[in-house]
Amino acid sequence: MIVPAFAQATRAFDVPSQPATNSIAALARQADAQILIEEGLARGIQTNAITGSYTIEGALIRLLRDTPLDWIRTGPTSFSIISRQEVDSGATPDILVQGRREWTLNTGIKRSENDSQPFIVIDGEQIRKSGAPDLESYLRNSLSVNSGASTAEQANISDSPNRSAINLRGLGERETLILIDGRRLAGTSNSNGNIGQPTIVGIPLAAIERIEVLASSASGIYGNGATGGVINIIMRREYRGAEASVTYSDTFAGGGRGIRADLTGGLSLEGGRTNVTFTASYNRTAPLLFRDRAGLIEDSRRQAFANNPAFFRFSPPLGATPNLSTGNDDPLQLDERFGGATLSSSRATIPVGFRGIAQDGIAGLLANVGNYNLDLSNNRGVNGGRRELLSPVEQFAGSVAARRDFNDWLKVYAELSYTRAGNQRRADPVAATIKLAADAPNNPFKQDVTVTVPFEGVDNRVLDRTLQTYRGVMGAIVKLPGNWQAVLDYSRSRNTTDSDDTPAKVSFAGLAAFQNGTQDILRDVRLAPGFSYTYLDIPYATSSSQTRNDIANLSVRLAGPLPVRLPGGKPTVTLSVERSTQRQAADSFIQNDEEQSTVRISQPGRQRIDAAYGEINLPILGDTHHLPLVRELMVTVSGRYEKYRETGAPYAACYQEAGLLPSLDLAKLCPVTPPFATTQRSRFDPTVSLRWRPIDGVTLRGSYATGYLTPQLSDLVKVAEARIYTTATDVQRGNERIGTEDADFAGSYYLPGSRGGNTDVKPETSTTLTAGIILEPAFIPGFRLSADWTHIRKRNNYANPDQLLSPSTIEQQAAFDAFLARYPDRVTRGQPSGGFSVGPITSIDASVANLVGSNTETIDFAGSYTRPLFGGGITLDARATYVNELSLQEVSGGPVADYAGVITGDFIFLRGGFGAMRWKGAGSLQWTGDKLSLMWQTRFFDSYFVSLDRQVSVGLGAAEVPSQMYHDISGSYAFASGFKLRATVNNVFNRRPPLDTTNASFLYSTFGDPRLANFQLTLSKSF
Repeated sequence: MIVPAFAQATRAFDVPSQPATNSIAALARQADAQILIEEGLARGIQTNAITGSYTIEGALIRLLRDTPLDWIRTGPTSFSIISRQEVDSGATPDILVQGRREWTLNTGIKRSENDSQPFIVIDGEQIRKSGAPDLESYLRNSLSVNSGASTAEQANISDSPNRSAINLRGLGERETLILIDGRRLAGTSNSNGNIGQPTIVGIPLAAIERIEVLASSASGIYGNGATGGVINIIMRREYRGAEASVTYSDTFAGGGRGIRADLTGGLSLEGGRTNVTFTASYNRTAPLLFRDRAGLIEDSRRQAFANNPAFFRFSPPLGATPNLSTGNDDPLQLDERFGGATLSSSRATIPVGFRGIAQDGIAGLLANVGNYNLDLSNNRGVNGGRRELLSPVEQFAGSVAARRDFNDWLKVYAELSYTRAGNQRRADPVAATIKLAADAPNNPFKQDVTVTVPFEGVDNRVLDRTLQTYRGVMGAIVKLPGNWQAVLDYSRSRNTTDSDDTPAKVSFAGLAAFQNGTQDILRDVRLAPGFSYTYLDIPYATSSSQTRNDIANLSVRLAGPLPVRLPGGKPTVTLSVERSTQRQAADSFIQNDEEQSTVRISQPGRQRIDAAYGEINLPILGDTHHLPLVRELMVTVSGRYEKYRETGAPYAACYQEAGLLPSLDLAKLCPVTPPFATTQRSRFDPTVSLRWRPIDGVTLRGSYATGYLTPQLSDLVKVAEARIYTTATDVQRGNERIGTEDADFAGSYYLPGSRGGNTDVKPETSTTLTAGIILEPAFIPGFRLSADWTHIRKRNNYANPDQLLSPSTIEQQAAFDAFLARYPDRVTRGQPSGGFSVGPITSIDASVANLVGSNTETIDFAGSYTRPLFGGGITLDARATYVNELSLQEVSGGPVADYAGVITGDFIFLRGGFGAMRWKGAGSLQWTGDKLSLMWQTRFFDSYFVSLDRQVSVGLGAAEVPSQMYHDISGSYAFASGFKLRATVNNVFNRRPPLDTTNASFLYSTFGDPRLANFQLTLSKSF
């Protein structure tokens, strides 16, 4: 359909927020257009205020945003207002829907919260109003089904800045599929031979139209990787004119200042036959340093130390002055020069102003035995006061998209986008912890002591790590007979990461000067911080080559109605065939160190998936039939067949020797190319869902779905090993020890076998059942409440049996026995002997295996209420998730670990592990008037255990980290000139995150934001 010139004309609108019947009539008068709406459809609905110059289509989009209403064009100057549920009831890809939107590039079927499956739909404007600094932070804070505990900017969580980690249902990062406009993205690479989850870092909030989330098995719709769920980010295309905005952000306590500029817009050419949209965004944020939150960090340290004086037993904390310890529980003992007394503690701290024992003796030092200096140091060492608590961020994103209607039956489209996310980290060329020798002249103790020194003047240079994502899309839409359409779509995406080399470290000779007392570290080093540092004469300490992943997707989709009519309406069908090819380039990591040098080369990997997919929407019965207890009955059936082929190599060190590298030529260091292996399998996944409305205002829904996940590329090659050590016993031979005793290590047993990957593993699978209810009672206009039960059962989880080979408890031995019972062909036995019916185990296959799996059971709640109030409209939204079960069982008969309500240290540091809190929720209360808008938001994180045994953590002083609740407030005012000012205060009560000792770097719960109370000011202008 060619949009008439009338639709492209810009008009001035001034429509206050009011009941839909009144606002639609006002907009129609101002546009000189005919807009029809049924009175019953408009009952209880409050629309948005709009002020400024827009096309009529742009005005309708803004007027009806965040309401259950949508629009369709019915003529050159006429429109009809319809229910979004009516729009979303078909099985037609969003990109093929006509008349409802200006245009979109979303190849997926548009989903709604009233779908037969429990989709969560997040409006882009709601994200922008939230005041979240980035998309990952918003999804951590406000998406109740996301268990992610940290974000990419939290510098000390892991060595993976710029890489987001979304973890639906707490099943792990790999179980969540990320899409943009329904298309797969190139995954990230971390020099480990595997393809990681695509990153969402750098996606500008201003460019997002909405996000669709399904926290359920979804491979029957989306394919591989959707075992735990899928997130589809749909980008904005509804622009007419342009909007520019500038956002300034800062914290009330200082640090973390930022500036962001966004430009979005679109134009229509050739009378509407050609449409172009563009976006550009620049974001720069200063670091938040440890010293900027000294109160939070130091109080957490003191609390942990008070709870457990042995908390820093093995490594003294970095303080404002040096701290020292024996490194164990042995008490300090003075040297004979100072009387040889055994002291009362294994630890001590250097007094402020202490110049060393040569000048000040030992009295001041003895007075500080048993204590640590827990004040932050004034250096840039790890956890030092001038170290980054939140990394500095510099991001740029831009895109341009176009669609041209050549005639009534052919449209073509294309898009190019680019994202660049820069992140910085510090080099650490000298370890803060030094072992001071017992015979050092400045050591007053009889034993070696471990000293943590706040070194200054070290080459802690800033190192850049830059992630870039390129994405291109092109395609054609063809109108076919019988109201069918086809779309031929090709997309390509590339993700690269470039990292600076780390500078050379201080040499062993240079460290020896500290260890033997030549340079005195047992003093207040701030008095004379000018140490002499002798660096190795090498070009770098570590070097990482560029990592690169590419993915190409080619698909053909057909969609349209079937030539039959059911009592509830015409069935609609989508069919597609696709090929997705993802390639991972070779990369390398080099560590050049006097103690041990290592070279790891990740070989090229490849994954190809051919797929055929179909979805049919069957409106069995509708409103017109007035049958008892059946106002609507809708069944949706989809199925996806995929055949995958993967080729990969093991990720292992090809060079690992003591001392510096003999050469920097990788071909000489690693002359042998590791073996490759290929696996291929096929898989069919169905999805069946039902939506039944027995009476007006009550909707019941349920679904059955499955999912699957392919193995990692590094888990395909099996590697033979001459010695695999084990402590296991053979239950079939009277629990005798397995293997041969090592002649050099009495009591150690080994046997030959294999480790590594395995091409014979089956795909990891999941099955999901959901059941839910939606209440929209007519006697409470504008009210909606839903509750959805979800049960995900995963089987054939990938696991490394290595961990079963060293049992130390009865339960662990039982797990090993269960593994052999399930996989008897994993061992080779000799001839029967010793009166047993089986021979001794002579070899074992400990390569990757399918072990049992996991179960999760959750209930998701969502509620909203909208009504007129004080000349405007008030909207209440809330969403919460309760996790009843999140259990993991590695082998049949083995122990079952329930992670519901458990967040361990591994979960936080690995950023994608297994775990979830019991309750998580968020809500908002918003009033929108003619020009003024006000909103209050609340985020709730339940208490959580820090260990699976749920026992008291001594350092924490409790078994659980307490629950957290944070509140935000925001408001905006629209000026008649097209300017809008928005102000947001996050964490308005300035609540600190609670203590969490699983994170030894800064000891606070990462669900909280160390910015504490912070604000944003946004000024925007529409053109």
